[in-house]
Amino acid sequence: MAKEFPLISLEGSPGEIGLKHGKILKKRIEKTIAFYRKIFKKTEDEIFFAATHFRDCIKSFSKDYYAEIEGIAAGSGVDPRWIYALNSRTEILNTLENECTAFYFPTSGVLSQNWDWAEDMEHLAVIMQITRPDGHKILQITEPGIIGKIGFNSAQIGVTLNFLHINQKLDGVPIHIILRTLLDAKSIDEGMRKIIGNTSGKSSNIIFADADGKYLNLEFAKDTLHLTRGRDNKFLHTNHFIMDEKLNTDKNKFASSYSRYFRAKDMLSEVGDQISDAKTVLLDKTNEELAICNKYVSHDEIDSLGTVCSIIMDLKQMEMHITRGNPFDHPFEKIKL
Repeated sequence: MAKEFPLISLEGSPGEIGLKHGKILKKRIEKTIAFYRKIFKKTEDEIFFAATHFRDCIKSFSKDYYAEIEGIAAGSGVDPRWIYALNSRTEILNTLENECTAFYFPTSGVLSQNWDWAEDMEHLAVIMQITRPDGHKILQITEPGIIGKIGFNSAQIGVTLNFLHINQKLDGVPIHIILRTLLDAKSIDEGMRKIIGNTSGKSSNIIFADADGKYLNLEFAKDTLHLTRGRDNKFLHTNHFIMDEKLNTDKNKFASSYSRYFRAKDMLSEVGDQISDAKTVLLDKTNEELAICNKYVSHDEIDSLGTVCSIIMDLKQMEMHITRGNPFDHPFEKIKL
C-alpha cells in the first residue's frame, strides 16, 4: 500500500465490499479526510450537517450504496459522516474549477480523460476492482472512501467526469454516487433508468459510453440535465458548460477550460481513434500555462494542482491504460479487467 495507485480487489455483498475497502485503505482514508477537512473551509459541524443531508439522499436512493458506505466507516473506524462527506465532496465544495479533459472515440470504443486535481491525490488515489455477487465487475480509479469515479465495467461501459461550476447550492444525490450507479449498470439504457428522477442538485459532466460506439453526454446544471446522444463523431468535454453557454458566468475563471477544449478539438480533428492517438491528445503540453497536461502548480485553495494521471479505457478489450501519477513522471501501464 506504500506505492502510488495500488490495485485493490473487493468482492461480496455491499456491506462486505465496504468493510474490506475501509480496512485495506484505513490510513489513506484518514489522510484523505485530513485533506478535505482543510479544503472544505468549514467547521466540522458544518461538514457533518451537509454529510447528514447527503446520507439521507444516498439511503433513499440506494440501500446498497448506503450499506457500502457504512461498511467503509466501520472498516476504517472513522465517523460515517466523514465517508458521506467524501462521497459528496463535489457538492460540498462547488467553488473550485477542477480542470479535466475527457473525450470518446465511438468507432474504436476508446474513452479517455486526464484527471486534474490536487497533488495530494497522486499519493492517495487507488485503482479498485469491485466484483458483485452476480459476477458484474468494475475497474475504476478513485479516492479512498469514495465508491464511484472514473472507470468501466464488464459490460464494456465506461464513465468520465468533469467538474462544472455553478453559482447555486447543490443538494441532490452526489455525482460520485451517480457515477457508481452507471458503472453498476449492464447497459446504457439500464444506467439511465436507474438515475432518472435523481438528476437534479448537482453540477458536473459525465460521458457515458459503451464499446459499440453508443454514448450519452450528461451535463448536469443544478436542476437541468442537458443530454447529448451520439454514435459516430468524436466527443469532447472540459470544464465549462457546452449546452448552455450563459452558465459560464466568468470567462476568466474558465480560461483553462476553453483553452484545453479548443486545443483538444483541433487535435481530435487531426488524429485517428486509437490508443496512441488518445495518448497524443492527453499528453499535449502546447500551451504551457493552460495545457491539456499540466505539471503541478501552486493553487490558492488546494496548495498544488495539476494532472494527477491520464486514463485511457479500451472498452472493447476491457483494458485501462493509466499513468500511476503525473504523466510527466510516470509512463502508461496497462491493467486488464
